Amino acid sequence: MRWPALHCALASVVCLIASLPPAAPAAEPFYEDLLRRGIAAADAGDHATAARQLRIACFGLLDEPPRLAAGLTYLALSQAALERDDDVRATAERVLDLERRFGAWSDAELAPETRRAFVAEVSRRLPYERLRQLPAFAEATRTRLAAELAELAPARRRQRLARLLQLEPTHPPWVMMMAELELVEGHPEASLELLAPLLAEQPEHAAARCLNGYAAALTGRCDAALADLPACAAPPADESVAERLIH
Repeated sequence: MRWPALHCALASVVCLIASLPPAAPAAEPFYEDLLRRGIAAADAGDHATAARQLRIACFGLLDEPPRLAAGLTYLALSQAALERDDDVRATAERVLDLERRFGAWSDAELAPETRRAFVAEVSRRLPYERLRQLPAFAEATRTRLAAELAELAPARRRQRLARLLQLEPTHPPWVMMMAELELVEGHPEASLELLAPLLAEQPEHAAARCLNGYAAALTGRCDAALADLPACAAPPADESVAERLIH
C-alpha cells in the first residue's frame, strides 16, 4: 500500500520541479574573465583597455543583473576618466534601469569607494529629478549635492536651492540651507516662512527650531525665540547673525 502513495508523491515532486521556470544560465567563463580583467585594468588606471573589455563583458552578463550592474559601474567610471560624457550618460542610464527593475546596483558587489565615485560621476551628468526617484542613489546624491551647494556663492546657491525646494519643499537640508541664507542676508521673515512647513512636519527638529529661534528674535517675537532658542547646541556660526542678535 505504501508504494503507490510513494510513487504519487515522487511524481508530484517531479511535476513541481518541471513546472518551475528555468534558472538563468550563468555567464560564460569568457565573459566572467573579461569582467575581472576589465575591473583590474580600471583599478590600474588603464581605462582605454578597461572600457573595451568591460563593454564586451557586459554583453555576456545580461542574465545576471547584479554582475551586469557592477560591470557597467566600472565601465562608466572608465568612460568618465576618458572624458566620454555621452557614453557615461548612456551607461549610467542602463545602471539606473537595472536598479529600478531588479535592485541590481544595490545587490552588486562593489566597494564603498567605487559606489561613491559612480554616484559622483552620475550626479554631474544626470538630473537630480531622476536620481531622487531611486533610494539607492537619492541619499548619496543629496549628500554630495549639499556639499556642492555649501561651496557656491550665495546668489548661485539661492538659484539652485529654489529649484530643489520646488521638488522637495520640506526636505530638511534644502529648507535649512535656504533659511540660513535668508537669515544671513537680513530676511528673517522669509526664513520663518521657509521653516514653518518643516516644523509642522517635524516639530522636534532641533536645528530647525534653533534657526527659527534666531529668526524670531530678529523679528522681535520674543516668546517664539525663547521657546526655540534652547534647542541650539551652539551660537550662530555667522558673525553677522550674532551681531544683529546682540543689538
